Amino acid sequence: MTDVILYAWARPLMQTSTPVVSNLDHTWVTNFPEKVDPDHQTDPPKGWTPPESYWYCWGSPHDVASQALGDAAASLSTANNITPYNVTAMPSGDKQYSPSSTSGAIVYYGLDGVCHNVANGILCATGTATTEPLRVQQAKGYPLSTFFFGTYGLNIAMWEKIRQKYVPGIKLPGDDFLSFMNQYVPADQQAELLIIRGTARIAIAGLRKKVAGKDFDFYPELSIIAAAALYGAKKLLGDNVFHQLFPSLDIDDTTWLRPVV
Repeated sequence: MTDVILYAWARPLMQTSTPVVSNLDHTWVTNFPEKVDPDHQTDPPKGWTPPESYWYCWGSPHDVASQALGDAAASLSTANNITPYNVTAMPSGDKQYSPSSTSGAIVYYGLDGVCHNVANGILCATGTATTEPLRVQQAKGYPLSTFFFGTYGLNIAMWEKIRQKYVPGIKLPGDDFLSFMNQYVPADQQAELLIIRGTARIAIAGLRKKVAGKDFDFYPELSIIAAAALYGAKKLLGDNVFHQLFPSLDIDDTTWLRPVV
């Protein structure tokens, strides 16, 4: 049963001093329409709280978006079961590397996935047996996030439990990164690119096992894994194809792994 409209939103990450971060979007979901200002990057007035259901997606509340990414009918209770609304991602403190119990299958930001994956998970509530759910495909940096994390993140076992429990009959999309790859990457380079991607994802999974249940900053090691994969991809594809595939990325800067949203 559908009883609300879910809206997907984007705005640039706040660390605009670095080229890569200034070209990546934070995404979130609401059940109410936001204002849209393409140049807006400021925070909401002090004390502002969302008027209705707001999914933070590992970010802070924003009262104005830079881009609307789409909307579709959904069940509010289903979306809330996938990921609870009006709850911040870090109940145990302000450490971004702390595990979250309120972001669906994206428990560790940067290891399980990022805000794009959280938003996609919530938006599964918009899917039907014949229609794929809404996703944040137009967000800046989406080809990059899906290169590492796919459509719904790398915490696959947990995501499958959530999906099968709350949205078992919807028409699921495939791996969105493959669509970008097929659009821009020559066929004779695709297999090697997927090897580079797979190697990075194995390394991220290994790091995930290393940090689970521990309290330390894993981003330096994660940055090394990401940089190695992206440099490998750039070497394989060449500058032109690489920047067509990842138009938001400055290859010399990996600070996108630690955004302020």
